[in-house]
Amino acid sequence: MLPVVLVSWADAAHPAGDWVSVEDCRTATPALIQSAGFLVSETPDCIVVACSYDGSNVSGEMTIPTALISRRVVLRTGTLDDGDVP
Repeated sequence: MLPVVLVSWADAAHPAGDWVSVEDCRTATPALIQSAGFLVSETPDCIVVACSYDGSNVSGEMTIPTALISRRVVLRTGTLDDGDVP
């Protein structure tokens, strides 16, 4: 079974609307995101987290650059090898 993780990370953000003042852009901050899911892959550059897992296939996968991750919590341990779903 794959590990399940909660990942906190910074993402690019765009304010609502078409036009934004230069002054508002100078005070903009990244969006702080939390994603939870099955940890499919991990390299020095990124991790891949998936929403769904059936024992050999995943769906809803997201690649998150390691440099953007501020926190990672393991919610359930497992291995990065495919395995049976209980």
